Amino acid sequence: LPRAARLASCATCGASGSRAPPPSPSRWSSTGCSPHEHLHPGRPHLAQRARRRARAAQVLGGVRLQQGPAAQLRQQLLQRGAHLPRDQRAHPGHRDAHPAVAAGRPGRRGRPADGPGGGGIDLYNARYKSISLVLTVLARCLGGNYIPFGVCAYYKDPALPNALTMAIKLALSIPRREVIAYPKLALSFFALFDTLFRTQCAAAVQLDDSNFVEIMERVHETINSYIDIQVAQHGCSIIDSLVSFAFRQPDRDPAASGALRAHLQRHPDMLPGFLSMLLNLVIAEESLRYAVSRPLLPLVLVQPDAYNELRGRLLGNAPPEKRPALEQCMGKLMEGIQSSLDCRNRDKFTYNLGVFRSEWKRILG
Repeated sequence: LPRAARLASCATCGASGSRAPPPSPSRWSSTGCSPHEHLHPGRPHLAQRARRRARAAQVLGGVRLQQGPAAQLRQQLLQRGAHLPRDQRAHPGHRDAHPAVAAGRPGRRGRPADGPGGGGIDLYNARYKSISLVLTVLARCLGGNYIPFGVCAYYKDPALPNALTMAIKLALSIPRREVIAYPKLALSFFALFDTLFRTQCAAAVQLDDSNFVEIMERVHETINSYIDIQVAQHGCSIIDSLVSFAFRQPDRDPAASGALRAHLQRHPDMLPGFLSMLLNLVIAEESLRYAVSRPLLPLVLVQPDAYNELRGRLLGNAPPEKRPALEQCMGKLMEGIQSSLDCRNRDKFTYNLGVFRSEWKRILG
C-alpha cells in the first residue's frame, strides 16, 4: 500500500497507521478497534486471520477451555515435542502425575452397562468417554518417558500402584461387548494394556489371577474377532511383551517370574491357545503378518511341544495327497531360526512366515 494509506488514521479509534501507539484495552472491545487492525492497516483479511490465530492460541493454551485435571494432563502429554527425555533412574521428587488418574470417580465404576444406547442413555458420552480419557492419560504417562517409574518401588512411592489399580478397575468394569461396540474405547483400552505390558511387565504379571486372566481372554477374543487392525496390533503386542518376558527373564525377577509361572500353571491352555489362534490368523489375514510374527516367534520358542502338536494337527486336517508338500512348507517356517529374540532373528522369522503363508495358500489352492 502507499505510504499515505499505511499512515492513515483509523476510522474507529483515531490512531494513525503503523506509527500509532498501542491501543488501550478499551479500544480492544467489541465496539472498538482490535490491535490486529493496527498491525495490518488497510488489510482487513490479514487482521481477521491474526484474530483467528490469537483465539486458537488462547484455546490451545487452556485460557478458554474449562477442562478437568485428566483432560489437561492429556493435552500436555500429547505435546511430546515440548518435553525433554528424563533419566528414568532419577527420582523426580514429586507425585503430581497420578492424582488425575487415581481420582477416577470410583463410585461409578461398578455401574452396569445397558449396551450401546440402551435405556435411552448415551453410555459413551455419559461414562465411557471419561474412562477412555483416563486410560489414554495413563498410557501416555507410562510410554512417554515423562516420569521415572523405575525407582518408585525403591522409594516406596505408591503413585504407580495406585494409578494402575484404579485404571485396571475402570477398564475391566466395562463389559466386553461394550469395548467392542465403541472403537475409540477399544483403542484406548488395549493401548493402555499394550503400554503396561511393554514398560511394566513385571507389575502386570503380578496382578491377581482373575484380572490377569480377564485381560488375556479379552486380548484373545479381540484378536480372534479382528474388529480393527489397530486394536488387533495392540493385542499382538501384548502377547509379544508377555511371552518375551517369560523367555528373556525367567529368573531375573523372582517375584514376577513366580507369579507368571503360577498363572500359566493354573491355565495351561493359555499360551497354546494364543499360538493356534495366531498361526491360523496369519494364514487367513495378510495385513497382520508382521504384527503376528512378533508374538509368534517367542510362542514357538517358549512352547515347542505345543507347536509340534499344532503342526501335526494342521497336517492331519489336510488332504492326504497334499500332506508331503505341506510338511515341507511347515519345515521352511523355522529354517535358519535360532533360539533368540534379537532383531535379525525376528526379521528372518517374519520373512519365513511370509514364504510359509504364500506356499500354504498355493498348495491348498
